[in-house]
Amino acid sequence: MKKILLLLLCVPLIFVYVYNTKENEKKLKIGDYYQGGIIFHIDKSGEHGLIVSPKDQGKFEWGCCFSIDDAHLSTLYKDSVKLLDKDIRAKMSGANGLAIGDGLQNTIDIINANCQVGNRENGKSDGLTAAKVCYDLILEGYDDWYLPSKAELNLIIENIGARNRKGYVEYSGIGDFTEGIYWTSSQSNTCGAWTQNFNKYPTNFRVQESKTKYTKLFVRAIRSF
Repeated sequence: MKKILLLLLCVPLIFVYVYNTKENEKKLKIGDYYQGGIIFHIDKSGEHGLIVSPKDQGKFEWGCCFSIDDAHLSTLYKDSVKLLDKDIRAKMSGANGLAIGDGLQNTIDIINANCQVGNRENGKSDGLTAAKVCYDLILEGYDDWYLPSKAELNLIIENIGARNRKGYVEYSGIGDFTEGIYWTSSQSNTCGAWTQNFNKYPTNFRVQESKTKYTKLFVRAIRSF
C-alpha cells in the first residue's frame, strides 16, 4: 500500500518534469517577440541574448560634446565651429566599448558623466541624451534598457533590420526601423560617437561612421535576457 501511495505522489512530479523539459525544447530564435521586444542575438547557450525595443524611442542628441556650465554656451550656436574648440569640450571618460556586451556599461558611463545636450534650435539644454532615454525606458514591465554599442547596433541591422535582394535593400518588416541614422553608445572621440545607417540605398546601407554628438539622430533601446 505504501508503495502505491509513493508511486501516486511521484506521478505529478514526473509530469511537471516532462512538461518543463518540453518547454525548454522550444528553442528561442532570432525574430521572436520576447520579454518586451524582439530577439536579435542569442548566445551559444541558447538561453541568453539581446532584445531590441519594437519601436524607436525618438530622435535625440548623444550629449557630452561640451560642458553645460561653459561660459561660451550662449554663443555656441552662433558659430558651430566653436564646438570643435578644445577649451569648450566636455572631458568624459568611458563609453569606449565597441563590442557585443559593451552597450550597458557604455550607457552607465554616459549616465554617470551627467552628460548634457544643447538644442541647436534654441541654445538651451533639455537634458535628454540618447543614453538617458534608453536608461529610463520602462516597456512591458522591463526597466533595464540601454543604448546599444557599435557592434550591437550593427548586429540588429544584420539579423533583423533588413535584407538584400537584387542589389538593393528591402526591409524585412521585423522591428519597423526608420530609414535614417541611429546612435550607438560607443564614443569615437571627445565630441563624436559611432552611428549606424539604416537607409535602404546600397551606398549608405550598413555604414557605420562617427557623428558629432550634438546631432539629433534616431534612438532604439536594447536589453539583455
